[in-house]
Amino acid sequence: MNVRDEQFAMGDTRPITATRSKSVTQDRDTASALRAVAAFRGLPAPVLTRLASVATRLDLARGELLFSANTHAAGLYIVASGRVMLSVGNLDAGQKVVRLAEAGDLLGLTATLLGNTTLSTAEALVESSVLMLPRDALLERAQRDAQLALALANAAALQSRQISTDLESVSLQSGRERIVNYLLACATGGAPNSLTVTLPAKKSIIASRLSVTPE
Repeated sequence: MNVRDEQFAMGDTRPITATRSKSVTQDRDTASALRAVAAFRGLPAPVLTRLASVATRLDLARGELLFSANTHAAGLYIVASGRVMLSVGNLDAGQKVVRLAEAGDLLGLTATLLGNTTLSTAEALVESSVLMLPRDALLERAQRDAQLALALANAAALQSRQISTDLESVSLQSGRERIVNYLLACATGGAPNSLTVTLPAKKSIIASRLSVTPE
């Protein structure tokens, strides 16, 4: 098994300076990005079009923060491209990576629905584009459209289930088992009787995600 390690920054504390861009011509691309979200795939085209009309595209440089922990949730974030790391803690006490989000993943869903502050910090590991649906506009449309409301509820349930799965993995599996399962999930076919694994982040980030000590 060949393992390739991409290089990324971790713990960048630069201020949030994501570039915001929006134009009418982008609405079609935005609707396509929304359609890539698993929870939104069954929504009618008019619903996606209405969501696209209120969405803002944020362009993040590598290492740039999308949002910080304990800040007001401006809205629901959707990764359109790239990769975003969610972590808790700080540089002094130590950081724990809780999630690596890729295209189609939702960020800040619970905080948006409940009107709470965010629990984690979101940092771009590579150049990324993220769509932001303002909380007020999103909830207003959810109140009018039962299909959208159900889609958001399903997405929240799936995220809750993933948290339970992660806790079960940490509690019941050894570190070696977690590493093997993660590598197999990342593996692609190569030569006969061999697999090639390209890690989505540097090894220290993966180790933190799996709750193991990097070696």
